[in-house]
Amino acid sequence: MILLVFVSICLTIQLKEVADFARDLPVTEMTPRLDTIQVKGDLVSFRGRSRGQTYQVYYQAKTEQEQQYFTKLDKSIRLTISASVEKAETNRNFNGFNYQKYLKTQNIYRVVTIDSISQIRETGKWDIRRVRRKATLFCQTMFPHPMASYITGLLFGQLGASFDEMRASYSNLGILHLFSLSGMQVSFFIHLFRKNLLRLGVRRDWVTHMQLPLSYIYAGLSGFSVSVVRALLQKMLTHLGVKSVDNFSLTLLILFVMMPKFLLTTGGALSVFFAFVISMLGGSLASLPSYQRKISTTLVLTGAILPILLLPFYSFQPFSILLTGVLGGLFAAVLLPGLFLLFLLALTTGIVIKEINYLFVYLEVMIRWIESLLPRPLILGRPSPLIFLGMLIMTGILIDSWRHRKIRYLLILSLFIMSMFTKFPLVESITVVDIGQGDSILLQDRFNQQTVLIDTGGKVDFIKRQKWQERQTTPNAASTLIPYLKSRGISQLDTVIITHTDADHVGDLMVLLSEIKVKKIMVSEGSMTNPKFVATLAQTKSDIQVAQVGDQLKLFDSYLEVIYPLTQGDGKNNDSLV
Repeated sequence: MILLVFVSICLTIQLKEVADFARDLPVTEMTPRLDTIQVKGDLVSFRGRSRGQTYQVYYQAKTEQEQQYFTKLDKSIRLTISASVEKAETNRNFNGFNYQKYLKTQNIYRVVTIDSISQIRETGKWDIRRVRRKATLFCQTMFPHPMASYITGLLFGQLGASFDEMRASYSNLGILHLFSLSGMQVSFFIHLFRKNLLRLGVRRDWVTHMQLPLSYIYAGLSGFSVSVVRALLQKMLTHLGVKSVDNFSLTLLILFVMMPKFLLTTGGALSVFFAFVISMLGGSLASLPSYQRKISTTLVLTGAILPILLLPFYSFQPFSILLTGVLGGLFAAVLLPGLFLLFLLALTTGIVIKEINYLFVYLEVMIRWIESLLPRPLILGRPSPLIFLGMLIMTGILIDSWRHRKIRYLLILSLFIMSMFTKFPLVESITVVDIGQGDSILLQDRFNQQTVLIDTGGKVDFIKRQKWQERQTTPNAASTLIPYLKSRGISQLDTVIITHTDADHVGDLMVLLSEIKVKKIMVSEGSMTNPKFVATLAQTKSDIQVAQVGDQLKLFDSYLEVIYPLTQGDGKNNDSLV
C-alpha cells in the first residue's frame, strides 16, 4: 500500500512537471520572495512568483540608488516589469552542473531577465520569509564582518556573499557542512524551548503540542531547508514516542508528502542518508563506551557517505573526520549558543559587543593556517551509474554487517577498489571543454598514465564599471574546466600546453594551479618575450619547457609532435603552438 502511494505521488509530480515545463507564459508582474534576494554589484537576483508559478529572476540595477533599494529591501512588494522569459541552461560539459535540472528540483521551470521596472507597489503581505529577511538584514547591519556571517549562517542558514572567500577554505577542509542547519540547531532550540517550559510547570503533552508551531516558525526562519525539516520531524516524532528505524521511516514518508523532490537535491540526499545510517547503526554501536561509539559513528558515517559525496563533489578530504570532531564540538557547544545570546541581546537592547569579532577573525586565520598545512582533498572522480549503484549496495551491506569484522574489512576494500575504477579510467579520451570564451582541450590516457591540457581558457572583460557595479565574478575555469578535470579523477596534470599568451587562452592558468598540480608547462619561444606572461610563469613553480619544432610528448601509445612555429614570434595568435 505504501509503495502504491509512492508511485501515485511520483506519477502526479511527473505529470505536473511536464505540464509546468511546457507552459510558456509572458511575465508582466513579479512578487519577489524576500529571503532569496541577493545583490552582487549591479546584479540583483531573487526567486519570485507570478500567476501561480515560481521563477528565478535576474535584474541589472540601473543606478546605485536602485541597487541600495534592493540591498535593504525588507517589505513585501509587487513589481510591474518588462522582461524576457527563457529556459535555464543545461550542462555545457560532461559531468557539469545542470542549472535547468537543479531549478526543476525547486519547482522552477523558467528564468526571467527583467529589462525594466515600471512600477513598485508595497503589498503589506506578512509571511515567515519576510521575518527571515528582516533578521538577516538586522545582523548584517548591527554586527561587524566576519561575525555577521557566522550569526546569519548558524542561526538562519544564510552565509551571504561576504563569506565566499572563507567558504572555499571550509569546503577544501571538508567542513562546510558545519554551517548546514540541521540536527545541531534543531536540538539546541527545541531542547531550550522544552526545558524552559517544563521548568515553568507546563505539562509535557502540552509542551509537545506547542512544539509544532515552534517547529514551523524555525523551519521558516531557516528557509524551509530539507535538513531542518527532517531534523524537526524526527525530534517531534521522538517526543511522541516513535524511535529508531520507525522514526526515520515515518519521517521519510512525511517528507515525501511535504517536499516530494527532497532526495533530488544534494543537501536533502546527504541529510537523509546521514539520518538513515545513524538509525541503522543505533543498535550495533550501543554497547560501546561513549568515546568509542562517537569515533565509530564518525568513521562509519564518513565511509558510508562517500558515494553520495563523490557524485556532486568528486573529492574527499580524509582529515575532515578529525576536523569535524574538533570543530563540531566548538560550533555546537560554544558558537551556536553564544551567537544566539548575542543576537537576542542586540535585538532586545541594541547592545552589540563588537570586541568579540576578534575571536572570529582569529578563527578564520586558524582555518586558513590549517588549510595551508593539510594536503588538498583527495580527488577520486565521478563514479559511473553502475559503479555508484555498486558502491551504494556495498555501503548498505557494510552498515548491516558492521559487527562482523572480516566482512567489514572486505567490504571496505571493495569500496576502495570501486573508487579506484573512478580515479583511473580504463580507456583514453580527448575532450574539448566548453569554457565559454577561449579554448581548452584535455587529452587523458588510460589509467591516467599521461594527462595533457591544451590551454586553460580565461575571460576578457571589456566593460569598465563603477565601484558600485563591480561584481565578484567566478573565473571560467572554476565553474567549467576544473570541475570537469576533478570529475575525471585528475588531481595532477603532466603537461599544460599554452598555445599563445592571449588572456582567453591562458588567463585562468593560476586559477587552475590553485586546484590542480601541474608538472610541466610547455610554451612557445615567442611567448617568452611577453614580460607579464613570464612573470606569471615564475609564480607557477612548475617546470617550463620552451617548445621547439620536432619536440614530442608520449601519449596514447604514440606521441604528439610540435610542428609550428618555425621561428620565434611575438607569442600572439599567429605565433600559436601547433
